[in-house]
Amino acid sequence: MQQLNLSNNDWEQFVETSVLQYQIDIAKDRGRLTNPSEIIFVQRALNALIDAGLEEDGIWGSATERKVREFQRSRGLKDDGVVGTKTRALLQKEFSRAAMAGAD
Repeated sequence: MQQLNLSNNDWEQFVETSVLQYQIDIAKDRGRLTNPSEIIFVQRALNALIDAGLEEDGIWGSATERKVREFQRSRGLKDDGVVGTKTRALLQKEFSRAAMAGAD
């Protein structure tokens, strides 16, 4: 680090940012969501619709992917763990209905 003229703090920030970017790149390559707001929506919808028990933290992890697969299987969709057009539309439709029913 001294050879690069970086402080420990700068080095730690560089490593943290690099690891995060690597994880985002891997996720994109695998067709996974990377937008934290979108991931929170998926986690919240899965919690409401299948009592998934997910932490709504905006991080795409193995638990979120497992619950996406569970939702897909239970709805007759291809269970690939990817929130594509069909999965996203069905999550939105069912979550909206559930929210409206709860408002009554």
